[in-house]
Amino acid sequence: MRQESTKPEGLRERNRREKYEHITDVSIRLFLENGYDTTTLDEIAHSAGISRRNLFNYFDSKDEILFSHLREYYEMIAESIARSSPDEPALEVVRKAILSNLTRFDAERTLAIAKIMRNNAALQSKNRANEINLEKAIMKGLSALWPAKESHDRLLFVSILSSGAIRFATYTWLRDGNEIKLSDCVVEAFDRLKLETRCTK
Repeated sequence: MRQESTKPEGLRERNRREKYEHITDVSIRLFLENGYDTTTLDEIAHSAGISRRNLFNYFDSKDEILFSHLREYYEMIAESIARSSPDEPALEVVRKAILSNLTRFDAERTLAIAKIMRNNAALQSKNRANEINLEKAIMKGLSALWPAKESHDRLLFVSILSSGAIRFATYTWLRDGNEIKLSDCVVEAFDRLKLETRCTK
């Protein structure tokens, strides 16, 4: 009985994920071809081969479509941090969590989104809100790993610094046109962070 009930659930989840990714890919193509502001949800639904009503079963807005992969990535980071060893320094825990999940990070989609946002001030502003969500995801994972209240300020400090390091890594990666590995940019950013925050007399 358990096996029979599990198979349909797996199939539904896979079908939903494939449809979710299909809608996202179609949307980004339309954004690049026609412009983000001029592309409508009706056009997205038509190009994806679904009704507008069905589209809302997956996404509520164009913004949600554009930034959906970041939300999923942040959730994976939080989960990885929470599963880490509490014997390691918090900053190292975050660094390892970021690097271990980079294989799931959709680099091609990120480059396309960066191109879409390049001349759109409104989207750039909304992306800054996503950066706050990254900080919150890191804090969520760290708080699960070290739940003691007295650790809160220290973990918040690490979350803010780590979020900045990841932003810097992404910036250098995009600036150099994806000519270097994103993982190398992350390693360099955290190395810089450790160096710059080292106490000196």
